[in-house]
Amino acid sequence: DLPGIAYVWRPNEQFQATLGIPFGVEYRPTERLTFTANYRPLTNVEVLARFALKEHWTLSGGYRTVNETYWLSDRTEDRERTYFFDQRLSVGLQRSLGPSWNLELSTSYVFDRHVFQAVKFSGPRRDEIDIDAGLCAAVMLSWTRP
Repeated sequence: DLPGIAYVWRPNEQFQATLGIPFGVEYRPTERLTFTANYRPLTNVEVLARFALKEHWTLSGGYRTVNETYWLSDRTEDRERTYFFDQRLSVGLQRSLGPSWNLELSTSYVFDRHVFQAVKFSGPRRDEIDIDAGLCAAVMLSWTRP
């Protein structure tokens, strides 16, 4: 992750913006509906809509890019990294299980998937693999510090 600097601006209870790096906005037009958008340079984008159905249940949908990088131990060039990049459209259902615990079921259409080695994301690539688009499903149990 890159270090960042940002200013949080909250003119009212419905709107909040993080101005700087990272950049983000959250808009809550009603108590049950929330829209968020986040950007972290250079390739990380997330746009999400969440709707509270009933007590403890939330429906969500959105778009995001996923960019992960790794240093391989046997790389031939010291600065070279292995990149995993994709884009996804997702729909999910979340259930609050009590204080700080959540269970989420989601499905995504994953596309524009690439695995490659390079010194930087936008630089020359080698050993690039393009992976066909497809569906994926996930089950996630999470805990958030209170």
